[in-house]
Amino acid sequence: MRRFGALFLALGLLVGMASGPLAEPARAGSLKVCGEVTVYVKATALGTGLLTINGIPFVILAGVNLPASVAVGADICADLATNLAGLITGAAVTANVHTHLRVCGDVTAYTAATASAAGLLKIGTHTFTLAIGSHLPASVDVGADLCIDLELDGFGRVADGTVTANAHVSLKVCGEVTAYAAATATATGLLKIASHTWTLAIDSHLPASVTVGADICIDLTLDGYGRVSDGTVSADVEAHVRICGTVTAYAAATSTADGILKIAGRSFVTAVGSDLPASVTSGANLCMDLALNGFAQVKDGTAVANVTSTLDVCGQVTAYAAATSTTDGSLTHAGVARKIAAGAGIDAGIAAGAFVNLRLTTDAFARVADATVLKAGATLAAACGSGAPLPSPAPSSGPGQTPGPGSSGGPGATPGPTASAEPGTSGAPGASNDPGASNTPGASAEPDASSAPGDTPSPTIEVGGIGDCQSGVGAASSNRDGETLLPSTDSIERVTGVVAANTLPLLVIGLLGGIAAWYRAGRRREDEIVVTDEAPEARS
Repeated sequence: MRRFGALFLALGLLVGMASGPLAEPARAGSLKVCGEVTVYVKATALGTGLLTINGIPFVILAGVNLPASVAVGADICADLATNLAGLITGAAVTANVHTHLRVCGDVTAYTAATASAAGLLKIGTHTFTLAIGSHLPASVDVGADLCIDLELDGFGRVADGTVTANAHVSLKVCGEVTAYAAATATATGLLKIASHTWTLAIDSHLPASVTVGADICIDLTLDGYGRVSDGTVSADVEAHVRICGTVTAYAAATSTADGILKIAGRSFVTAVGSDLPASVTSGANLCMDLALNGFAQVKDGTAVANVTSTLDVCGQVTAYAAATSTTDGSLTHAGVARKIAAGAGIDAGIAAGAFVNLRLTTDAFARVADATVLKAGATLAAACGSGAPLPSPAPSSGPGQTPGPGSSGGPGATPGPTASAEPGTSGAPGASNDPGASNTPGASAEPDASSAPGDTPSPTIEVGGIGDCQSGVGAASSNRDGETLLPSTDSIERVTGVVAANTLPLLVIGLLGGIAAWYRAGRRREDEIVVTDEAPEARS
């Protein structure tokens, strides 16, 4: 029996000595390995043991005991102490905690791990140790722009990984920052703008202006995993655009992607998360009031049916600013100012100062969508006249006076029962008008001027634009559209002055005459009383 014991010990020593040369010097000291234990034979006082973790075999030095957690089927991380021969002399064992880390960027360094040595991976700004026995896809190579989903073991080393292409995507979004947590070198961050939430890639950096409560527009760069890797910030300036026409293309935006709107020959990007009315469909003829964000993307809008109306207007163009394909213009014509819709068709004959008869088409926003010159002329009468002579108003002889029945316009005519002469005027032929008296609408007679018998006053008509009217004392005049205009206030003031100037002296003279008549009547009664008293004495 002693011979068999000695033989068994000798064989154990031979195995231990034989395994020493197989171990590489790099394994001396300590060795970290994680994975499932598939083989475990405990060492004895006289013989070595055997341990296989993650497919890698190790020899346990005789007499070395490992922790009780080391067992077949256990998923562990073991920090193994080894001697110069590479035999395990001790071990610290912990549970193998698996974690995942996603990182994107250019591979700047790569050394594959082997069954006995760790490897190295540098991607972007991150450096990782590759666990012994780990394997990565063949696409992992220096210079490759990759997104790699790394599985890390309990020691934080790469145990495995899957690779996808790093597709860089740019996304523009505007709104208020409602949540923000910056990323670090080892942990992802969070960004929430309005109702949109993004994960910030590890080691990503955003400008300092990204703070909770800030109203910003941010141009985000997303990596292959849809996480924010970078971004630039600008102010969120809102603008409005009113546009009418046919919708030729429309693709609604989503919570993660922009959309597109084409209407009236213009194209707009609809912002992420924007929502337009259900009436916005391809082929619809609409008038839309669009709200744009700081990137000029549509973030909101209203839509109504594009109902147009047509009207003809004649007058002078006093101001004109042409519209462009993207901005509205303006037109002031016949005293009315109107906006011109962007891209509207405007007749070339429309210019400031021109006298034109226009046919205007207006959209649902009351803007000019089309303008055509029906007639133009050097004067207002030439542009707006219909070929018939302008109306001549009937002359009147005083404010509001109307000839009475049987009145005659011939020489020596006597005013009818209803006619009343103005103070200071004479109805006889050849009578001279006082200064300020007016016989014709808007015309004032000079002092000492006289009218010949049978002369008929001739009205004067001044043409200065639509709405010009004849001025006359008490006579209303008509413009070319047949509208009755009020008398000239200057004429009314002159007539009122003349009446007042003539009436006041007559009132004073009448008052003095009344006082004199009263005084004379009183004296006459006194004289009659005296005569009556003296009569009896005369008879005696």
